[in-house]
Amino acid sequence: MELQIRTNLSLFFAFVAASLTIFFNGCSMQILIIDQFDRFVFKPMMYELLSKEVDIWEIAPRFEDLLKGTNIKFQQDRVKKVFPYKISSSLSNGSFTSEDIGGCVALESGLEVEYDW
Repeated sequence: MELQIRTNLSLFFAFVAASLTIFFNGCSMQILIIDQFDRFVFKPMMYELLSKEVDIWEIAPRFEDLLKGTNIKFQQDRVKKVFPYKISSSLSNGSFTSEDIGGCVALESGLEVEYDW
């Protein structure tokens, strides 16, 4: 099964915010953010940038700067394909075991990233 990846600004913004919240609340979950650009761009404020009301770092901070001091990793790349693991078994109550969740993401650079959630 092949999944197409579509970027949704509001979901991506929520993901970055949630990742930072998870980190600052002491969770040891490993988080990797993959984006084709080196900056997180908050597009609703682009007009303010063009009109010089704000500086670029306020609208488009570098992921490196945004994630500094956290264990959240950033990979500048593009997702080529997502390979979800096949669901092999389910429990009697209809839920899945932790081994049934996850998959692998193939990036354009050739790097493959496994995910479990």
